[in-house]
Amino acid sequence: MTTKRVLTMIAALLVACAAQAWAQEPVDHSGMDKAAQPATQAADVAPAVAPAETPAPRGRVTLGFGTGIDRATRELVGEGASFAGGDTVWCRTVVENLAAPTTVTHAWYHEGITMARVELNVGSAHWRTWSRKIILPEQTGAWEVKVLDAAGSVLGSGSFTVR
Repeated sequence: MTTKRVLTMIAALLVACAAQAWAQEPVDHSGMDKAAQPATQAADVAPAVAPAETPAPRGRVTLGFGTGIDRATRELVGEGASFAGGDTVWCRTVVENLAAPTTVTHAWYHEGITMARVELNVGSAHWRTWSRKIILPEQTGAWEVKVLDAAGSVLGSGSFTVR
């Protein structure tokens, strides 16, 4: 769900609440009965709006980069933010609070150009997964990995440089 859609729904909910407050009859503390009070004009009441949907909770991801993965501990080896051309760079992602089973995609970018997309399975609400990219010696500069959910929305991203 986009931010613009969420803000539109919140605004509609606020208008509906305000309309309900304006539509209530005034409280009479004078002892006069209701018949003596002026009638509320229908034109003064804004139309009611359906309540906004509560956005579904989004997953959260944490990324790290390294030169390998220790498969026994599922931890990064050689973790860093800068690597040499010719290295294999691993992206380890910890996924939390994502309805499972599902998939996420690692989208690898070099200088803004898509270099690879790797679809990865997510088997539970707390899951660790990884992908790797062999960096050619001439592929120096800025790199970024975006983690996309099954619908293609960005859950998180991380970057590193190749020297």
